[in-house]
Amino acid sequence: MVNAPSESKAFPLPSLRFAGWLALVTGLVEATVRAFEKVVLHRTIHTSLHVVWMAPLANLMWIGVPGLALWVGNRWWPRVVTTRVIVFSLTFIAFAALVNLYPSMGFKANVILAIGLAVRTSSIIADRAEAMAGLVNRSLRWVVLLITVLGCGAAAWSPLREARLLSQSGLPSAAVGTPNVLLLVLDTVRGFNLSLYGYPRETSPFLTRYAKTGVRFDRAISTAPWTLPSHGSMMTGRFAHELGTSNIKPLDETFPTLAEELSARGYATGGFVANLAFASYEMGLARGFMHYEDHVVSPGEVVMSSSMGRLLLDRSSLRAVLRYYSDPNRRNATEVDAGFLRWAEKMAQRKRPFFAFLNYLDAHAPYIPPEGYEQRFAQGPNLQYHPRWLDHTFSDVSSGEIQWDLQQYDATLSYLDDEINRLLQELERLGILGNTIVVVTADHGDQFGEHQLISHGNSLYRQLLQVPLIICYPGRIPHSVVVNDLVSLRDIPATILDLAGLGGKSRLPGASLARFWRPTGGAVDTPIIASEILTGGSDGPFSVIADGRHYVRWFQGQEELYDMNADPTEVRNLAAGQAAAELPRFRALLDSIVGRPVARIRQNPPKE
Repeated sequence: MVNAPSESKAFPLPSLRFAGWLALVTGLVEATVRAFEKVVLHRTIHTSLHVVWMAPLANLMWIGVPGLALWVGNRWWPRVVTTRVIVFSLTFIAFAALVNLYPSMGFKANVILAIGLAVRTSSIIADRAEAMAGLVNRSLRWVVLLITVLGCGAAAWSPLREARLLSQSGLPSAAVGTPNVLLLVLDTVRGFNLSLYGYPRETSPFLTRYAKTGVRFDRAISTAPWTLPSHGSMMTGRFAHELGTSNIKPLDETFPTLAEELSARGYATGGFVANLAFASYEMGLARGFMHYEDHVVSPGEVVMSSSMGRLLLDRSSLRAVLRYYSDPNRRNATEVDAGFLRWAEKMAQRKRPFFAFLNYLDAHAPYIPPEGYEQRFAQGPNLQYHPRWLDHTFSDVSSGEIQWDLQQYDATLSYLDDEINRLLQELERLGILGNTIVVVTADHGDQFGEHQLISHGNSLYRQLLQVPLIICYPGRIPHSVVVNDLVSLRDIPATILDLAGLGGKSRLPGASLARFWRPTGGAVDTPIIASEILTGGSDGPFSVIADGRHYVRWFQGQEELYDMNADPTEVRNLAAGQAAAELPRFRALLDSIVGRPVARIRQNPPKE
């Protein structure tokens, strides 16, 4: 048996301390690079202020655990696990994490670059191990202190800001009896799959009952087939093409938001979102909110704060081995609701009316229902398919996989329905619901093989655009009203302000949907546009709905026209038949809404 040598003789540079120091420094470098990208380059970094301590903590796992294994190896096999081997192994992991900050170089290229940097660095450090040990010993405590200070600052920033905004000097008084506003957005939920609208599976029994306490809109149309521009319209009352958002360009400050309007009228405003890709604070949707929960502190968020964590979990082969297909930092509806309820109770104690925006991501791919819901709509043989990301097309999937995805999707809808029920029951228990305007809707739908398409953001068919919409306000709006007229989600801000008695001086456009149930209102079919904006200032495909027709114009100029009443799933294109005579009218209508002739530009749709 080989005697375990002392570390000081076999390895002058203490391996455990070196591993910890290297992990923390690597995390600080990652945080610094991300801060530079955010502040100087104005890029989205998909993380929060907590990255200043989360990235170092995550790297303690990615580098510290191998460091511990190497320390044991050095003690028992010093001739094999040498100074150079230890330093090379640890610096390779550190460089792999740093170069992966720019994954566009490619996985293999990043690995080769990390190996080259580690070879050179390990050679230098191994030859100067004692000097490096001195540097580690002198600086480690200061590195830990710096991370601690930065972490405390990140933890205190949001609470202090919210407290300042909620103070009497920072927020005007609201009128007595002013109602709360609760906007629930079910990300990626299409109306076609809710039993609320006649779907044969009981995916939404609670919403079916709840809609009878208010107004149900049977043909509510989103302004865009993907998250950011659709949410932007619901916050500003603007058409998607006016916002200029894209998968890399957030909502800017051109137009005021609903949260800003309500905050100026004395409302406490809070956002609680699960979609971290396109509904986080970075995408501009947090503007006007005093409290915004997106990247919350959690083990999953710690893992995803480091580039090494993202690198490993982006590997489909590793996911298959681990049988783990979701995002570690993805929050379900239960967690989103818990954050909101904690905040709502505080606002009730302060006697402040609130505007709360909740975004649920449970129905977004990969479709993974919570435990207890997986078999709710199981049919046929007990087939199992691995949940997949959005990098596949219709030709890549089998009919069995599509049916399995649809089954799992419906199960997530059932879970959401139950969670909304629990949420509203809790608000009623707290005595809040009776004075709350509740709006339940979705940003867009999803496709399951219709038109030979999968996912969303890649078409303007009704499967993506037609979403649920329920509005309830106890004692203020009638019960069991069903509106079959076409309506646009861009009218949600104007409707909320109107119901709250604040519409007279609003800066937000749109028409209140209360016109459909008020005796003096005139229910008219308003032209609706749905636009896929890909880069700031460029045109995407557009669709216009008017007079029961749905007109779609694609990048290359191809045109489609569907009868919304006779052909709800849009399988018969009328543009090449007798209805072709109607196309000039729709072209002119489209140009009038956009404000200029629509260009014909070739682009690729965004991915979520």
